[in-house]
Amino acid sequence: QYKTDGTTAIASGGNTDETSIKLTFSMTSANNTDSLIPQVEVQPVGTAFTGTASFTGDAVAYSGASVIGTTTVTGLTAGTSYHWQGRVTNVTGTSSWVTMSGGTDFAVESVPTPTPTPTIAPAAASQVSTFGTGAANRVSNLISMGFYDQAEAFARQYNIAIPSRPQSASQNIVTNVKKPSPFIRSLGLRSTGPDVKALQVYLNTHGYLLTKSGPGSPGQETEYFGVLTWKALMKMQKASYLPMTGFFGPLSRMVVEN
Repeated sequence: QYKTDGTTAIASGGNTDETSIKLTFSMTSANNTDSLIPQVEVQPVGTAFTGTASFTGDAVAYSGASVIGTTTVTGLTAGTSYHWQGRVTNVTGTSSWVTMSGGTDFAVESVPTPTPTPTIAPAAASQVSTFGTGAANRVSNLISMGFYDQAEAFARQYNIAIPSRPQSASQNIVTNVKKPSPFIRSLGLRSTGPDVKALQVYLNTHGYLLTKSGPGSPGQETEYFGVLTWKALMKMQKASYLPMTGFFGPLSRMVVEN
């Protein structure tokens, strides 16, 4: 099981943050030469297989040694777990179905839909003249509270002169810049790198202790994502009401970064 780049493996029972996936398996034939076509059936966990192929991959030339068949599955639903089975077909017939694991093979993480930013309709000319004084007062109040950007937008809406930006507001813009996150990718079992170590530090310092001593303990965090990290991450996911997958994807990163 791979993400759509074809190189990022998805462990059995693991998560992906994409709604498409590449499924692969080895194929052989009783013939010395053949053209083998991979087929898969993918169903949500809890839905029984029907025995009908959901997706078909490209034909692969066979000449006596096993070959790999690849099928791209699209249209998956976020927040859903899936299981799948595969088979091989050629011009003379079709093999029996072979299931991947018999349980949950992979799950698509839920990604919350961004809340749209409400827009303010421009005021009519009559409204500008009627509420001009009140609008000017509101601009002044917003500036006094430090909300210069909102005051500027409100002033434009009512055709009010925009005062110069206070120095303090400019300074706030610089000082309130959020530090870049060390997490720029998803992490899972056997991942390595400084972002793995940053995750271990977070878990150890937020009540999800990897271990009391040795590698992974507070002050001895490592750059390897092993079973200790996996178990501690599931504790955090449980406490945050997320699926307990042990996979550090977009939802888990939101919890850590916020």
